[in-house]
Order: sequence, then structure tokens, then C-alpha cells
Amino acid sequence: MSVVTTLMLHIDHIEEGVTLDTINRWFAERRSSWLFDNTDADDAWGGGKAPQVTVYAGAFNFFPTDEFLAYLAALPWEYPESVQLFVNEEHDTRFAIYLLTADRSWRQLCDGGGAG
Repeated sequence: MSVVTTLMLHIDHIEEGVTLDTINRWFAERRSSWLFDNTDADDAWGGGKAPQVTVYAGAFNFFPTDEFLAYLAALPWEYPESVQLFVNEEHDTRFAIYLLTADRSWRQLCDGGGAG
């Protein structure tokens, strides 16, 4: 049995304080898989143009979202307000959207709308 969580992490291209390697250290200590950089994945985007955003993504089994949010908030972001995390739990009807604030707390804009 599995319970899959899909993540998309958006970071503004001006952010240089935290790299994907830094983010994936959390995964390396806990899991056998990690986030992938989909920014330049030509096969992952439609529209005929390269995206002008940085997007990391992955799908994980039994994912501890609260632990990951805490880890991300503690990283040395130069522009924390540029960080957005989209989380879709297996039975959600949409992505929960989290924005990191300047004081390193999370503001949730939308819940996952879990199907009852």
C-alpha cells in the first residue's frame, strides 16, 4: 500500500542562497529519492518556449510534509518570499499552496481540498 504525495517547489531565479543540492540533503538523510529540476526539462513543458521559472518536483510515498516545511524554512534563503511549495496528497482534489514569508514562517494560501 502506498500514500503518494506530489511536490512542486518554485524558487525565483534570483535566489542564489539555496541550491537544489542543499534541498536534497534532507532527502538523502531520509529517503532513497529526491527532487528533480524540471526547469529545463523540454519534454515536461508545453507551449513551445522554455519556462522562465525554477521548478523542482517529485512524488514520494508516506511523505512528512511538516518536517520538510520546517527544513525549507530554516535554509539560508536570500529571498525567502520567492519560495512556494505546492503539495498534493494522494486523495486531494487540488494542490495545497504554501508561501514562505520574510520571517521564515509559512503562509498557506490553499488547502488540498481532500476528497472526503
